[in-house]
This record gives sequence, structure tokens and C-alpha cells, in this order.
Amino acid sequence: MKPVKDFLVKVDRKRRDTIDLGNGHSLYLSPVKYDSYDIQTRFGEVMEVPELFNVTVKKGDTIFFHHNITKESQFYGNKLYSDFKVKENVYRVPVTEVYGYIRDGEFFALDPYVFVEPEDTPEEYVGNIIMPSKEKASVGVVKYNNKELEKQGVKVGDRVMFTDHSKYQLGINSNDERIFRMRTNWIIAKV
Repeated sequence: MKPVKDFLVKVDRKRRDTIDLGNGHSLYLSPVKYDSYDIQTRFGEVMEVPELFNVTVKKGDTIFFHHNITKESQFYGNKLYSDFKVKENVYRVPVTEVYGYIRDGEFFALDPYVFVEPEDTPEEYVGNIIMPSKEKASVGVVKYNNKELEKQGVKVGDRVMFTDHSKYQLGINSNDERIFRMRTNWIIAKV
């Protein structure tokens, strides 16, 4: 099947609701306690690229996309499948819902998306109690840039200020504990 305007993507599983503890046991994360977007699979291997668009993404790349692509839910006891589901673990992903891709181990952000690692304030001591660090108000370091932002003079490693509503957390690899996906126009200033 050759898609006309969407990517065809295979995911290893629909949800990231289990954590392998490495000792033969797994921990199950209940969606009742966690927002469903936190545990939805948001990446997959490209099986086919759309015919109508000239895209840099190729077959075999891993793309990152919106969490609603693989989302399934319950409605009055009936299971509702994603509108994007083609068959088991295969989904169509509209070009507009793709944030970036990995090829040969390297991540590339796609316009208009940029990925920023938020800055944390240092741990604070109150008496003998260590208070956990908190995220600085909407300030971070550009981790993965896009062409649009580069044209505006912002480079990887630059400190930027961004709007409050742009804190959509996304994990790219196991080393990225917290990284925010945001649109280029959500970057307010280079600081």
C-alpha cells in the first residue's frame, strides 16, 4: 500500500505503560493515575512515505508524532480505536503531525518544530532538607534546531525564552530526561 498524503508507520506497541525492572518483573502504569498522552507511543518506523509531498524522511527512519495517532480509549465500555489505525501496530501519520525523525542514530527536527531542554534551578537547602530543583520559568537550551530558527540566528546550545503553553514533553532517546517540543514561533527571545 502506497499512501498518498500520510506516512505509514509501524510501532512496536501502542502504549508505553510498562517499565521493565530488569529482574524479570515489570511495573504497569495505570492510565487512571497518568495522563494518557504520557504513555502513548509517539514514534515509529516509517514503512512508506507519502507520494504527494517532497519530504526528507525516508523509509526506515523513525519519526516522532502526536500522541493521538496511537490513542485508543473506552466510551461506555466500548473500545474506540484511533482514526489513524490501519491494522495492528500500523498507523497512518499525517505530514502535519510529524515533529522530527532519526536517521543513522541522529535526530533531525522538522519545521516548524524545535526541541528545547528546560533549565533547572539548583537544589535548595532549607535547614538540613534538600528541596528538589524546579524548572526555571520558560527558559531552556536549544537541543535540536530547525532550519527556520537557524535563519533567525538561533543555534543549538543557545539559551532561549519560550511561551508558557509550549511545554509539550517528549523523549527522543534514553539520555533526554526532559525535552520540550515546541513551534518556532513559541520561542520569544534568545537570552
